[in-house]
Amino acid sequence: MKKNNKILISLASLITIILIIILSLEVSFFSEEKRWADPALKEWAKLGAVSGDVWSPEYFRNNPTFQNSDITKQKFRPPVIGDPNKPQMIILGCSLAKGFGLYEEETLANKISKLTNRTVFNLGVSMNGPQNIHNQLSQPILYQVIQNADTLIYVFDSYQLQKMYYFQPSIFEAQVAYRLENKNGELKEVKPILTGLYKYSVIKRFQTMLVDKKIKDRAAMFDLFKQIMNDCQKMAQQHYPNAKFVILVTDDKNPKSLTFSEIKQLEDMGFIVLKVSDLTTENLDDPSYHLIDRYHPSSKYWDAVATPLVQKLGIQ
Repeated sequence: MKKNNKILISLASLITIILIIILSLEVSFFSEEKRWADPALKEWAKLGAVSGDVWSPEYFRNNPTFQNSDITKQKFRPPVIGDPNKPQMIILGCSLAKGFGLYEEETLANKISKLTNRTVFNLGVSMNGPQNIHNQLSQPILYQVIQNADTLIYVFDSYQLQKMYYFQPSIFEAQVAYRLENKNGELKEVKPILTGLYKYSVIKRFQTMLVDKKIKDRAAMFDLFKQIMNDCQKMAQQHYPNAKFVILVTDDKNPKSLTFSEIKQLEDMGFIVLKVSDLTTENLDDPSYHLIDRYHPSSKYWDAVATPLVQKLGIQ
């Protein structure tokens, strides 16, 4: 009996110590002076990008085994400035849209701007998926800064359907994984239990894994994607009533990419869905069209896509 009591007391003590450690970490996190130097940056952070930039084309190109840096270290590309009298354009998506591993002049945003003399805002963020794009389009600061957009281009690949979580900044600099779920026909936000522990990468990955709920059924996955995109379209139309919302499918030959039926459903919703293989006769699967990771597009890739994309959309 005494032995059992000792075990119970030991377990209770251990649990108490763990809880105290967690609580102290949470408190210390929120008490740290990691505030944004510029208050505007905190607002921009709500769009999914934060201060500190470890992105480096030289490092990426010279290190074949280089893995993408933690999303908490990402920030936006600067907008490519064009004629202020022309409508603006917005590029959405993940590292493909951002132009990971590319110099400024090599990105899709830059090439479109040069072709059209328009200001193009590149809101691509590494690991972005439809849920984070939904988060971006829900932020008032987006429409305060970009007031006259008439075209939104979502650079899409098949992995987008698997990125069913998004990141929000906490009070300070750590970003926290959230998820949108379909609850009785409405999108509801699912939040993690802890936030302060996100500054520890092991805990962050564990919690992100819990929040990143895998949807194995393709039909259910696409239904959620449609619901999210429908919301995105409505939010954009409130501020840009006549804007074109384009989904640019970059890996349409991938078996996991959008099917003909899925594309038709998106088109029926009002989206313009374009496949890169329909825009050019060049073989975009050739290694020269990609960086050394064979995933991210090279400058040559966007050279092949940008001109026919602009022509197809009738952008001037």
